[in-house]
Amino acid sequence: MELCLECKEDCSWGSGRFINRYPRVQYKENGFVDEGYVCGWCSSEIDKLIEEEKWLMNMKEWLMNMKDLVV
Repeated sequence: MELCLECKEDCSWGSGRFINRYPRVQYKENGFVDEGYVCGWCSSEIDKLIEEEKWLMNMKEWLMNMKDLVV
């Protein structure tokens, strides 16, 4: 059984979470390394968070530019 590094659910073939999974190496503070997969569901949630972060960064940049225009 292959468990997702994020949700710890089974993401092996036939589990329903196999599609769109991707391999990941996760380095921990104690020096240990986890090698495994992130399931398709978690990867889509991570992608949403990344897009939200990009949107927030773009909004912050836009606000800083607007501040410079209003002097």
